[in-house]
Amino acid sequence: MRRIILLAIAAVTIALAAPGSGWAQCGTKVQNLIVGADGSVQPFQDCTGASIAGTAGEVTVAGTTDLIISLPATVDLASHTAFLLPKAAGSAPTTEGDVRFNSTNDRLVWGDGAATQTALAASDACSLSAPADEGLVAYQAADGSCYTVATGTAGYPLLSGGAGVAYAAGQLNLAGAGITGVLPATNVAATPLPTPGTSVTLSAPRGYCFITGGAGTCTPPTPAAGYEYCARNADNQANVITLANIASVSYEATARTSYYAANRKLVSGGVVTDQICVVGYDATHYAVMSSTGTWTDTAP
Repeated sequence: MRRIILLAIAAVTIALAAPGSGWAQCGTKVQNLIVGADGSVQPFQDCTGASIAGTAGEVTVAGTTDLIISLPATVDLASHTAFLLPKAAGSAPTTEGDVRFNSTNDRLVWGDGAATQTALAASDACSLSAPADEGLVAYQAADGSCYTVATGTAGYPLLSGGAGVAYAAGQLNLAGAGITGVLPATNVAATPLPTPGTSVTLSAPRGYCFITGGAGTCTPPTPAAGYEYCARNADNQANVITLANIASVSYEATARTSYYAANRKLVSGGVVTDQICVVGYDATHYAVMSSTGTWTDTAP
């Protein structure tokens, strides 16, 4: 192989791979590349048509694609402010170790020997430890689960894999097994307690209704499995309490022997101790969990 040596950069060699019979026709003399005092490269051309020229800090090669740059084992870039990779629109290298920048979508891409890669696979990223900072696309947890991060609904991050954790505005949703720990009590919302009065509207998924100031109505939402509500009189008040009727929804009898017809209400006897707690059994039934006093099935 014919080598062309940059005399001013002792540790760097630039060479052209042997172009075949063209070198035999030109003899065996080794050509040296001269670097001027200003760092420019003096033009040189071999008999195959390949040429090397350059200005300060730059080497230009033409007429061949067989440029080989031999660097030391360690290249110190600490004093430089930028390291530029080859970039082009639609860059899609497939050769293993070929790294480029795709300017179409501003992504780093590289070849794995068969296809173009744009991100670490979860199995690769799981060789990394859980990060102290943000922005890692994947990591392996202490229990061996692999977690990957993607963009979720409305731009909030979605952490999947392992037990499965999803983040959204103001909430943390957990799914699956393997998540342990205790949430601080100050971060667990209290059961809603709307302002006591004679008309109280309850919201999903739970709530308390206190009737004060006279006969009143507690209105729960259409049930879903697990919704839960309790209604009672305020302290030392003997008001009639009505658990409002809901279209297509049935309340269970306090004796727990049947469900009343849909769109009917429950009305208390009007004593101080009147109280009832119901839980959503499904989308059309409220089951009675506990009750005190007389509660009567009543038409709307």
